[in-house]
Amino acid sequence: DDGASLRLAHSIKSAAGNIGATILRETAFKMESAARKGGAEGASQYWGELQEAYKQVEDFFRSKSG
Repeated sequence: DDGASLRLAHSIKSAAGNIGATILRETAFKMESAARKGGAEGASQYWGELQEAYKQVEDFFRSKSG
């Protein structure tokens, strides 16, 4: 769904910005921009990159909590 893709990318971009996760914010920004231009299909090209950026952020926080 085009609207859901746009909202998801926007929410991730905002949350990532709030915690200083620059790489995740930048990737979500690209995904959001692509969703605005090409809907869910446009946004999907960044899904793998977004997952990798999320994993980097998750790994960082896990390393700080232990």
